[in-house]
Amino acid sequence: MFLILKLMDCDLDTYVNKVSKETLNLDIIKDILRKILSGLEYLHDTNIIHRDLKPKNILVNYINKDDLEVRIGDFGWSKLCSIVQKPNTRNLSN
Repeated sequence: MFLILKLMDCDLDTYVNKVSKETLNLDIIKDILRKILSGLEYLHDTNIIHRDLKPKNILVNYINKDDLEVRIGDFGWSKLCSIVQKPNTRNLSN
């Protein structure tokens, strides 16, 4: 099975190393994180677990200096979960 993604400018690792510290302000960082978490929420809602999330697998497209298109890539280790699993944590308050 193949997954075709839009051609993107770079990955998050390259972007962070390429831009100046003034450009990478707190608002941009929060926006990138919000977009990554939104993508993860969508994947989890469709029962897909990525299992290899790292800066090299987050793709970035420059729209303008204050707005980036962010996508999750490299689904080689991803897994489709067909059953709902209980969390591996337990309530320690009892």
